[in-house]
Amino acid sequence: MRDDLSKILVDAELDKTKESTLPFHIPSKVFQSLSQEIVDFFSCEEEKVYYDCSYTLSKENRHSNNTNTKNKKGRVNATGKLQNAYSARRGHIEKKTNLLINLHPQVTQVKTDTPIFTASETLLDINCLLNKPEDLSDSEKYHIIENWMTSYSYRKQTYTEKGLDLIKKLKVLETDLAYQLISYDFKKTFDETENFHKNLLTEWAQSAEFLVQYAKSLSENTVKFDVPELNGNYIKVDYSNLDDVFLKIKISTDGNRVADTLAFLILPALIKHTFLSNQSSGTWKITKEKSTDSFMQHIKDHESLDTINKDYSKFLQSHSVQEPQPYVVCCGPLDALTCVHAVVGDIVYDFTTATEAVDFLYKTLRVLDIQYPVGCPHVWSYFQLIFKQKDRRVIAKNKCLELDADIKELKNKRQRTK
Repeated sequence: MRDDLSKILVDAELDKTKESTLPFHIPSKVFQSLSQEIVDFFSCEEEKVYYDCSYTLSKENRHSNNTNTKNKKGRVNATGKLQNAYSARRGHIEKKTNLLINLHPQVTQVKTDTPIFTASETLLDINCLLNKPEDLSDSEKYHIIENWMTSYSYRKQTYTEKGLDLIKKLKVLETDLAYQLISYDFKKTFDETENFHKNLLTEWAQSAEFLVQYAKSLSENTVKFDVPELNGNYIKVDYSNLDDVFLKIKISTDGNRVADTLAFLILPALIKHTFLSNQSSGTWKITKEKSTDSFMQHIKDHESLDTINKDYSKFLQSHSVQEPQPYVVCCGPLDALTCVHAVVGDIVYDFTTATEAVDFLYKTLRVLDIQYPVGCPHVWSYFQLIFKQKDRRVIAKNKCLELDADIKELKNKRQRTK
């Protein structure tokens, strides 16, 4: 399957070069990027299996018995599955069209007007993306991921729907592969210099503790009450009210497994955004409680999920909100969550942590061009701001910056006391 994947990726890249000044020439940096993307999808793989770039030997090694050297100057050829597929494909094209392609061309002259490379030759199976398969085998998942990666440009040109409409068109986005597929498009679309996923997973774990600490400093119940341990019990809390939070939840001995999720739940209350009613559009003046619920909800168990989703959907419809309003639902005790869900319209995605669910929803909002939910645009703007995504307007920018500055000050204070 490694060879098949490499052939499909190389064919797709060659197809892109047909109208360029260097047709059928793929730069090494493209191979490096492709090999990295493969490893991002399949963590068990190694980049060097797919591409190991050429290099020049040092002077003392130039005359060693190295069979990989290209010439006496000591240049070692690039290797790997992608390079092998590239060399084989170029050889096929040369033979088919009598087109001589220099490995390092300055000028390439095409000697025939006959089409020599068509999209159909990439073996693209778009149908596997249009259906919602059940019980996929590993090879079937691999096949879908291959075609998703190679069809990026085609999909962007062909499927212009947005949001839930695009999910309904590309039904593979209704499966548990959606996280991987959306993450791939997010990286391709925004050409991120820093990986949002890695930043959220690493930096949130560090910031959550300080966010909770900062929230406790704003609560009047920090010292007044002896709060019992959670001990795996579900406790109903109004997360929009910090006094209620710290009256009922003790986090000092529970560690980051509580802080990570709790920080998400109280984040809307920490960014003090003022909502205005907009009667012309039929929307409502959003309360603090509803703002929190529109970002993340915490319920007793998974069995309550359908009821929560139906009630929230009816509430949105009663206020003339037509666009999907994605949100996260955490199930079970705060210190021992049984499951976490990301809800997009009538589709429910399953995750093990709140961090994964938030990461998925942020990327979904951006990739599918969904406006930030009307109840919590300031929360999603906060993630956009702190992780340096600059292409969409930030809501409540000053409030987000103030909170970020306060958290950084707490971090610096701890560093100074060490």
